[in-house]
Amino acid sequence: MKRIIIFALVLFVFFSSNVFSISATTDQEDSYTYIKELNFERLYDKDGNLISEQILDNVEYSNRVEALQNARNSRAQSRMNSNAVTNNAFVNTDSDTVEENIITEEEYSILSNPPALEPIDDGGGGSSSDYCHVNSEICEEELVYDAEYTTHKTVVKVYPNNISPYEPTIQVDSTLTWDIMPTYRMVDIMSVSYDGGKFDVLDSSIQAEMSADRYFYRYIPMVGTTEFNERTEPKTYDIHSNEMNATGFTNGVIFNVDVSQYNDSNIREYNGPRYSLSLHEIEEYTNLTIEMSLDLILKDHASSIRESALNTTRIQTEYVHFWEELELGVSGALGIGFSGPSLGITIDSELYEKHDNPRTNNFQFLFDR
Repeated sequence: MKRIIIFALVLFVFFSSNVFSISATTDQEDSYTYIKELNFERLYDKDGNLISEQILDNVEYSNRVEALQNARNSRAQSRMNSNAVTNNAFVNTDSDTVEENIITEEEYSILSNPPALEPIDDGGGGSSSDYCHVNSEICEEELVYDAEYTTHKTVVKVYPNNISPYEPTIQVDSTLTWDIMPTYRMVDIMSVSYDGGKFDVLDSSIQAEMSADRYFYRYIPMVGTTEFNERTEPKTYDIHSNEMNATGFTNGVIFNVDVSQYNDSNIREYNGPRYSLSLHEIEEYTNLTIEMSLDLILKDHASSIRESALNTTRIQTEYVHFWEELELGVSGALGIGFSGPSLGITIDSELYEKHDNPRTNNFQFLFDR
């Protein structure tokens, strides 16, 4: 079986190469800005087992996301077109048999299947997933049932001359965008880790926000159709929110991301074979954007980086998607935390088995003196 594997050694070399030198003696008052953006692709079989994972460049990532979105939009249109079949079956009350008035499972199959990667006809007598439109090599080996596409972007600003706590020494803004939503939407974890021996987090600066594109479609025979696209109202969080945990950790902050509130639905209801009441409702979410930001200040509140003896520090942002239930606030309990200064989040594999590898952006700063 052919698989795409990212070895730990490759990841180590990749992450360790993100080293940035900053002159600590500069008189410049403006900040130094550093940006890291990675596009992640993860493919799964129908049992949720990981088939492959890789980091794609911007062009290839955009092409694959577009191909998947087009395939799903086409299937959504087919679902809407099938409403005519639904309506005709219900309003045909002159039939002598009950069977002629009942919507069969075959007729409803395109309505009831989730908007994931269910098999579709590939024109060759067999079946394949949507993903086969963009990578047939994978599909020759194993059927891909589900795919996840995410972009993780982190912006870090360093202020060598700012004096804490009046202004931040380092600002971190990390954004995770689900371009292709996961099938299992529960509670994930987003984190920012830093060297707690050198920095404190400014509690009042901790902010998080979630928003998504929502598509809604409702069809009722004899009544009409309701359809719209909208951007949901942003949900905001701060240090006082139950979803945010900063006080329980020395080297980082965790945001419990409740993805379940953006779960898709595909509902159908009817009263019986000789009644013309039917509700067909579709609600789907895309482009779920999760943003987390915070400010760090030096432990020595009377000095700036320029005036201190700080020579190096690391910042790491991560996002972990869970395939099992994760209660809100569990990140402050046993099994989830930070292993040490700037080493990122740790998850006890015996307590939590089903989750993705972290989507990680890593920064190391060397202050030249």
